[in-house]
Amino acid sequence: MITDAYDLTQLAVGGTIRESVMNQIFDISDIPLPFTSRIGKTSHDAPYFEWVVDRLRAVVTTNAIIDGADSGAATVAAGPAEARAGNNSQISQKIVQVSHRANAANTIGYARALAYELSMRGNELRRDVEAMSMMNNANVVDTGATGVAGESSGLEAWLDDENELNATIFLTTDGNPSSYRDQSTGITNIGGWTNKTGTIIDVIDYGAATVGALSEIAIKDVVEQLYINGADPTVFMARPAVVRKLSEFMFTSAARVATLTNQGGETSHAQRVAQMSVNVMVTDFSVLEIVPNRMLQQSFSAASDTAFVFDPNFLSISYLQGYQVDPIGKVGLSDKSTISVDWGLRVHNWTAVGGIVGIDDALAVTAT
Repeated sequence: MITDAYDLTQLAVGGTIRESVMNQIFDISDIPLPFTSRIGKTSHDAPYFEWVVDRLRAVVTTNAIIDGADSGAATVAAGPAEARAGNNSQISQKIVQVSHRANAANTIGYARALAYELSMRGNELRRDVEAMSMMNNANVVDTGATGVAGESSGLEAWLDDENELNATIFLTTDGNPSSYRDQSTGITNIGGWTNKTGTIIDVIDYGAATVGALSEIAIKDVVEQLYINGADPTVFMARPAVVRKLSEFMFTSAARVATLTNQGGETSHAQRVAQMSVNVMVTDFSVLEIVPNRMLQQSFSAASDTAFVFDPNFLSISYLQGYQVDPIGKVGLSDKSTISVDWGLRVHNWTAVGGIVGIDDALAVTAT
């Protein structure tokens, strides 16, 4: 008996054929969290949470007494620390709703739709917190169901102007010292603490500012000021485009750096590697890790970047409630759940946080 020749690879079994699709989903949006993974984690127990900030007094260069002298009066009265700071807690959430059919179906890449959706939306929520924790936004009090949602002020709004050298832009205010360098012109109002009672964190109002190129001297100025403040800055963080421009500058003759070296060592059979980037800067005052952050947002316009220089030991994400999943229940023929987190940014001492604002990432980095 001679059978007909069928192309079995194309034979429709039962009238249908399952496509040749690998049973796996490839997610390109990896979730490294460069900022929140480097800073600490703390907790709070109220919608508005506070902490106390202090610092050592200035060095006294006339500190000498006569042998045997009486102790005299106290030179520093005991009392409250320098400042009492605070921020508002913010509730962020994702809602997941999956039909009974979708959850029961033999889907490609995952066993159950609800579990997969919860996992993906949970990752998205963490990315949201990463981005919002660095933004230039004022803190907002939650006014209840008929009002506005509470917001936690982002890192950029904590930058202050008191100790910088650019007198044409920065004025001495009642704010607290931070390290803040502007690459733009035309700023009309600086952010930071406008109220030392710790109830207001305003945004940085850039007005009609015009952005400019990042400069090597700006980074050095900020690092120096942070060191003078008493911090040990170890992180330079910016959007990928800014990091690339900085790395490219380091390979030019304009960069005032020593010869670029690879510390890995070589042998006669060693693999040759083309070094195209710089990821560590050794400054006069600290060693900076250059960290790109794809979640970092631009600031007052679509063409303005902010680069942060900070000591991560003085920052934390604080939680009133950590990440949690709450099933809402059956909604018709579907299951509905929320993923939420009640969080806020805690800047333990803003003198350890510096920023370079008003950067045009289309311009090459300059020396000065």
